[in-house]
Amino acid sequence: MAQDESRQSPAAPAAGASVPDGEARIVLDPSGAGRRTWNEPDLAAILAAAGMMAPEVGVDFIARALDAAGTDAMGPMTCRLLLCLGTFHLRLGAVAPAEAAFARGLAMALEMPDRLLAGRFLHQNSVIAWQAGDHGRAVERAIEGLVSSLDALHADAIARKGGGFAHRPDEPIQQMQWLAQMFAALRHWDAAESLQVLLRESCEARNDLPLLVEVLATHAAIALAAGRRAAADASVARAVWSGRIAGMDVARLLAARGLRVTLAAPKDCAIESNCEGRAALEESLIAQYRQIALGLLADRLLLGDEPSEGAWRQAFTSLRGPERPGPANDAEKDFLASQDEFQDEFQDEFQDEIFQQVASGAITRVRPADLLTRAIRIDGVEIPCWQEGTINRHLAEIGSSLRLFIVGSDVVRAVHLLSMLGHAPEEPATPALFILGRIAPMTTLGKACLFDFVTEYAVSPHLNPDSPGLHDRGRVVLRRPLVARLLAREESCRKQPEAGGGPPSQAAEARRILDDLMAGTNPGISREDIIGNGLLGHELGHVEQVFPAGSGGLFSSWHAVTRDDICRFAQMPRRLDEIAAAFRRNFHGLDGPERYPAFLRSFPPGDSPAEYPLDLILERMCADRLLRVLPDGRYHFAGFIGH
Repeated sequence: MAQDESRQSPAAPAAGASVPDGEARIVLDPSGAGRRTWNEPDLAAILAAAGMMAPEVGVDFIARALDAAGTDAMGPMTCRLLLCLGTFHLRLGAVAPAEAAFARGLAMALEMPDRLLAGRFLHQNSVIAWQAGDHGRAVERAIEGLVSSLDALHADAIARKGGGFAHRPDEPIQQMQWLAQMFAALRHWDAAESLQVLLRESCEARNDLPLLVEVLATHAAIALAAGRRAAADASVARAVWSGRIAGMDVARLLAARGLRVTLAAPKDCAIESNCEGRAALEESLIAQYRQIALGLLADRLLLGDEPSEGAWRQAFTSLRGPERPGPANDAEKDFLASQDEFQDEFQDEFQDEIFQQVASGAITRVRPADLLTRAIRIDGVEIPCWQEGTINRHLAEIGSSLRLFIVGSDVVRAVHLLSMLGHAPEEPATPALFILGRIAPMTTLGKACLFDFVTEYAVSPHLNPDSPGLHDRGRVVLRRPLVARLLAREESCRKQPEAGGGPPSQAAEARRILDDLMAGTNPGISREDIIGNGLLGHELGHVEQVFPAGSGGLFSSWHAVTRDDICRFAQMPRRLDEIAAAFRRNFHGLDGPERYPAFLRSFPPGDSPAEYPLDLILERMCADRLLRVLPDGRYHFAGFIGH
């Protein structure tokens, strides 16, 4: 990572200090956002109890827990307890005992080896070095720790991508924040801004609006201190808008960083859009990702990797479908319903066309590794094609329902940052599994990020064509086009008479189970919803394995994401019952009243539908002037200009 030595100051501010009044403040916070935990299931009870204790009580509590853990053979658990113990000592200002705890833990982590834990101990060593005034060692240890954590994330994803790819470690966001803050305090502006860009991308990919606002505010302070006024103003504007959507006290956040802004009404600070401009951007993105999908398909064919019938169907239905998003219409529904006709009517013709274009060079070959450096264009600006967070946030801010989902995008960010730090992996993970499509109103379900694809416009040929649902570390995907195909097959089987004299077929048994469900406690539920609930329930089970009940999820605020979704849904005036129906699963879960208490227990304390019911969220959004109630009682969000 390049550093501009000419911009260094003779003496960097001490930890917690700020530059003089009237200038942007670079505030160093070793705890990061202060809300995130390490999310370790085996220590959830201990860490939760310790987090509510005064430091002096916590030291004794963790020391007794260490005694109970026994010898060093306990490995990872002992390391995590030592991490807790050292952190409590630091809060008390007891540096020597903290260093001793961290040194013991680091030695154990390196011996196991556990590079993720080693990275966390090195991070704490960096904090101690900075507080002691040894800024060079602080930066050195921070980089060493960040590389260790990123290596662990990447290596785990590569090793387990055949089975447990969705359960890889979390991104080291706290460590990235700390290093960026130190770079800024030392006036290494380019290095600080590079890290801030990746932090922003991570927040956007997680749909974490509160953390995004903090990152944007910090970036504005860094840019202003570096004399980059335009970049600072742009970050402040986005922080104001995103904070307003999330219901945050943005003025306080900005003031803490020496920034001032006049908070205008939403119509004055919204990111402007219009129907034609939005449609042009959507069509451009669809065309660009279809080119990538075709290039990846060409690569498979040139390698002699013949796609399955399902993969050919997936390619056809995504590449030959509608060229722009829009409300569901009869033509689109007819196209989706015709998927099962693919084999008889289109397979030979479509395959021949693809083979001819590949042979003639009309389709440019794209290898998965090429995607690490391939760029796409948004409004004339080139960005890496794997930056789904930046792309999706831009689409959300102009009111679009188009979204990009990339499996393992956090691992690709790790690869990029490792390369920036001079430690590029020899065989890096690639962003070769993706879907670009139109989503339903909800983008959160419980504490999971939700991609509920109604239509798919570009799909990677490497993605499983037969899986209507998937989980990617706290992010859940539901593919309704595949659900529709399952239902079409079921209906086709239903119309075929059963052969007598033998046991019922699997199709008949499936119909019987489905009919029983339809006759159950929810007579108004559709077959699509039944299958969707089953798929989502299965994937949410994986989310609970990664983020146990009562802990935080991938983002820090469920109700902030819900407010964002309601803004997009209410671009067209909506009745209360329409909003309630569109967000039913988000507020009531999947399984009805009897399972509602368990659904609530999955949320972290203080941020669930119990504390934020729909009527309260709507009331506060009206008070924040995000929504207005029309004379006929409908709710309308006018923030996206032109709608």
